Amino acid sequence: MSPTSTRATTGAGVASSGTWPSCPPGADRPHPGRIARSLAFVGSTAVPLRVAVDATPLLDVRTGVGVFTDALLRGLGARDDVEVTAFPVSLSGRSRLHDVAPPGVRVRTPPLPARALHARWRRRSTPRIDLLVGRPDVVHGPNFVVPPARVARVATVHDLTTLRYPELCHADTLRFPDIVRRAAAEGAWIHTVSEAVRDEVVAELGIDAERVVAVPNGFDPPVGDAATGRRLAGVERYVLAVGTVEPRKDLPSLVAAVDRL
Repeated sequence: MSPTSTRATTGAGVASSGTWPSCPPGADRPHPGRIARSLAFVGSTAVPLRVAVDATPLLDVRTGVGVFTDALLRGLGARDDVEVTAFPVSLSGRSRLHDVAPPGVRVRTPPLPARALHARWRRRSTPRIDLLVGRPDVVHGPNFVVPPARVARVATVHDLTTLRYPELCHADTLRFPDIVRRAAAEGAWIHTVSEAVRDEVVAELGIDAERVVAVPNGFDPPVGDAATGRRLAGVERYVLAVGTVEPRKDLPSLVAAVDRL
């Protein structure tokens, strides 16, 4: 779906440059009026696409998902054809979002308790987030979970560690596969950060391959040069490991591998 909608009102119907993605049988389909709103021009005036993004990953230690979410919000916030709103699924940390949201991003902080809602969203499609964050056209969950809504939805899946190595994951994240499956069954699009993860999502979660789209992460050119890195490391040859220190990163194996070089 293009960031700028391409709809034109034509009497009783709506004409667009493409077709609205089909939902699986029995899915909780977006309301037709909301579909029309996210696909068009009103007369000859372009309407910015209204995107709501779950910005919870910005609230704590900035992990890879936090970096991804920040870059996503900055990219969307810089566009003239997109109106982006960030919201947190958090009670205790929601007020901090005003301080960490990138420029050009609106912030809404409804009271949303993460643990209780993640447990509920495994089984039910309420509460609907579009009623709480300004009635967007699209809702994006950049960290596996996209809240229920009667508008277009996208959930980003970074990996399937919770399925392959559950013993290395926090208990709360073990719900993620069920939440992703339910979102896809209700018509959400699933975004993966690589073709390899896309193949895993289709195979392991049983999601229709047509609804899973791989869009690789971008990157910022590194600052500095190799000489600076060697000076900071204090040695000529080194391996730079970037990430949080936690069991699933398996840093001991990396250290053992470096010792063998």
